Amino acid sequence: MTDSRQYPARPVVGVGAVVFDGESVVLIKRRFEPLAGRWSLPGGGLEVGETLQVGAAREVREETGLAVDVGPVVEVFDRIVRDDAGGVEYHFVLVDFLCRVTGGRLAPGSDVSDAVMADPDALAPYELTEKAAEVIASARAMMKAERIREPSDMQLSRDAAWVLLTEYTQSENLRKHALAVEAAVRGYARLFGEDETLWRVVGLLHDFDYERWPSLDDHPFRGSEILREKDYPEVVIRAILSHAERAGVARESRLEHALFACDEMAGFVTAASLVRPSKSVLDLEAKSVKKRMKDKAFARGVSRDDLRLGAEEIGLPLDEHITNVITFMRTQADALGLRGSL
Repeated sequence: MTDSRQYPARPVVGVGAVVFDGESVVLIKRRFEPLAGRWSLPGGGLEVGETLQVGAAREVREETGLAVDVGPVVEVFDRIVRDDAGGVEYHFVLVDFLCRVTGGRLAPGSDVSDAVMADPDALAPYELTEKAAEVIASARAMMKAERIREPSDMQLSRDAAWVLLTEYTQSENLRKHALAVEAAVRGYARLFGEDETLWRVVGLLHDFDYERWPSLDDHPFRGSEILREKDYPEVVIRAILSHAERAGVARESRLEHALFACDEMAGFVTAASLVRPSKSVLDLEAKSVKKRMKDKAFARGVSRDDLRLGAEEIGLPLDEHITNVITFMRTQADALGLRGSL
């Protein structure tokens, strides 16, 4: 096997994934050099044209058969392997992400000789690559911190969020969009085993200030100020800010990625439903949505790049993400005015 990464002219960018399924962490046994035969985390070289998050999800899928939600960066470090003469045989700059399993079945791919779910408190039997145990420990600490920040005792209420939305938003179409995004993120909360109330509240309120303050200088900043005055938890405010690129809040949590993925897609699915003969989401399929995406004149205000990026950020193929959003919105077809003639 010829390795083009060997004796590189410059460092090679690689991605890794600390993948958790519940409390278990995924380990793979490397088949090829460098470090063949050692246990490590799923990962590999970044391909031209893909983002770090997409690369991490691809590597996990190829090496383990698992689909994952790619979360925040755990660590960035160099892996330099020298030959017997002291020359640099391999030099990787590795970016490791915290990931959670969302689907698939664990099975070793062609690049690895084995893949297992391991107890992170019992890693001694595995001959781990350098830094692997340290990165796993850092990822576990991040997960623990996330759980501490979760507003399980904050008394978030979907009904109260609806009252707030309708106070600031009179447009029926904007209210329906909020309901569509709520339905989509709620579906993903169930799929990922997350806090449904939290995700529904974020979905409902992500644009609640837009009707009154539609300018780029005001939305979503005015809404965030109102939420703080009403003592909404920071996790809600941060998620809402993160869905607007101009806010400068990097999307890190699973909720933040899901909101971005569902916002534009829910609007596009609504538009695609309303131009059908049935005017219904109930007979809409992903292939029809993808066909509409190719029509630049259709829903021209929706960025196709954002639709694709949203799917990438939650670690799903575009077709699967579209199908999921359609399915989630079908549960609220009447409230969304998308039952049509069916």
